[in-house]
Amino acid sequence: MSLLTGLAVGTLFGSNISLILGIEVGSIIFSVMFFGHYLLFLPTIFNYWESSPRFIRYSDTRKITSRIIAMFFPAKLPMNVIDKNNIKEIKVIGLPPAYTNLTAQFIAAEEGSLMYGLFLMINNPVKIQIILDDKTIIHLDISKDYFTHPQTTIAKLKLFLNRFKTSKINLSEENLKFINE
Repeated sequence: MSLLTGLAVGTLFGSNISLILGIEVGSIIFSVMFFGHYLLFLPTIFNYWESSPRFIRYSDTRKITSRIIAMFFPAKLPMNVIDKNNIKEIKVIGLPPAYTNLTAQFIAAEEGSLMYGLFLMINNPVKIQIILDDKTIIHLDISKDYFTHPQTTIAKLKLFLNRFKTSKINLSEENLKFINE
């Protein structure tokens, strides 16, 4: 997206004003979007994880080097593995409120602008917090999925939590009621 935007803006400047100015403006637009937006917000807008009966595999993009690898070579991003037997506790952080009438599509509405969905995900993150036996804390961010498809995400979250003993799951009364509705 950043490359297409940079090319489009650069082409407009290049064809109407000057080729050199078009290249410069296109490069600036690309750099701001690619490094200013994607590099900063990658853990929120892209957080891949999957669960099997014995393991949880996830991509950890907290470090800048991992983010750069994910941006340039996503297939090369190493996946971390958690053995489910090593999980001490699971919490769900930040579920309500649901934004059922909103989508993360590029919409311009009275609620905000084209960045409205991203701001909601950043200000109201929804995460699964996993605490391991060695006290390591891992956050699996589901903000984007929850914002774009709240009912589907809640259904998947129920399936995920049902694979664990209830003694390992620590939900607030509000989140427990919300998930079970």
